[in-house]
Amino acid sequence: MAVKRSKAGHVLLVAAALAACCCLPCLTSFVSAPATQDGVSQQGRRAAVLAAIAVPSAAHAANPSVPKQAHEWFGEYSDPQHPFCRRMLRFDQTTYGSIIVEGKDGNPGCQKLKGTQPWIIKVDYKSGADSMTFDFSPKGGPSNVVGKWDKNGIVFPDGNKWTRVFKMPPPPGTLPPADPSVATAWYS
Repeated sequence: MAVKRSKAGHVLLVAAALAACCCLPCLTSFVSAPATQDGVSQQGRRAAVLAAIAVPSAAHAANPSVPKQAHEWFGEYSDPQHPFCRRMLRFDQTTYGSIIVEGKDGNPGCQKLKGTQPWIIKVDYKSGADSMTFDFSPKGGPSNVVGKWDKNGIVFPDGNKWTRVFKMPPPPGTLPPADPSVATAWYS
């Protein structure tokens, strides 16, 4: 059975939490200094371990938009050199068993579907990398072209940038399991 609180009860609860947070720094000044062992305090060791953990985390925090898994790259992209032409980066498990790009090229773009040429190319990706390697040879282009992630799309060595216009949802196996307590809280 859910407990109902009045508005005054909520205000009192928030005020108590705020007071506890404000008084916490004052209380720690009365704690004695940690004992040392071989001239090194336990607090110093703890700080060193936490710093070693924090540095890699801070590096990721500096550029949080870089995809860390292949499915985070998947989606529909816009190519300024081929306006309105399809660029769908996805995993194909039926025919190729790898990451692919499905695309079309027109002259100069794909506003009119007549005369467009469909193509499929394979893509190589190493987990956690900020780049992918594209093989454009099936459509008459170069192989081993490295595309690097840049905020909201993929930049190629010639300066062309595919901007992501639609991000595909992650595959079902990559989502965290649902918390049943959250679902039941809505219905109780």
